[in-house]
Amino acid sequence: MKILKKRGMKFPYEDAELNNPKTHRLASLLNLPAPGPKRETTAVDQEQIAVQLHLTGPGGSDWHVLCEKGKADLHPGTVPNPAATLTIEAEDWDTVQKGKLGRMEAFLNGKLKIEGDMILLQQLEDTLSNLTIPL
Repeated sequence: MKILKKRGMKFPYEDAELNNPKTHRLASLLNLPAPGPKRETTAVDQEQIAVQLHLTGPGGSDWHVLCEKGKADLHPGTVPNPAATLTIEAEDWDTVQKGKLGRMEAFLNGKLKIEGDMILLQQLEDTLSNLTIPL
């Protein structure tokens, strides 16, 4: 998370680096006390969540994903008040979809910009990785 903070990622709470769902899970597996108060998390399999994707540059377009009960539906256009917004060049996104560039690598290299709830995006990783956006 230190790298993500250096890249400008904003987290929903200040102590996210030490006190997050993953550190709580690890503490429970090791029978250790939690590193801080338990945070409310969104149950992604029980909520409807919108994620916006802005593809910029040549061939760019706007798409949004509606995730509900573990399933994701891709729609053209924008959605009001998304939980997270991803912005990337269309050419770079095509490279990501072809498996030649990982999303985390794209983010760390500054090609993928993320605004909003990063923890929520991590929970949706498997669901979102199965989507293909036509370019």
